[in-house]
Amino acid sequence: MKTSTCKGCGAEIIWIKTPLGKNHPVDAKAERGWREVEDEFGNPICWEPCAMHKSHFATCPKADQFRTQRRNHGKESDGNTTQRSNEGRALEARG
Repeated sequence: MKTSTCKGCGAEIIWIKTPLGKNHPVDAKAERGWREVEDEFGNPICWEPCAMHKSHFATCPKADQFRTQRRNHGKESDGNTTQRSNEGRALEARG
């Protein structure tokens, strides 16, 4: 898998596609994790080991420099908007 270097902190990262088709940086070093395996009907049947990559937004000390502003869709802002945290989220790299 091809790695890049984070322009903020210099860490090795991998770019993945989210389910919505957007590019997202994850740490190149994978952590051990588990994923649920489902049968053909979508019922969970067991867990299997897999490699999980943590979102680089959760680990980069300069992540705020690279976050895109959420669109307000024409609504007035009260200045008290809350950004969703990527802390603790792990994404599975597919490749």
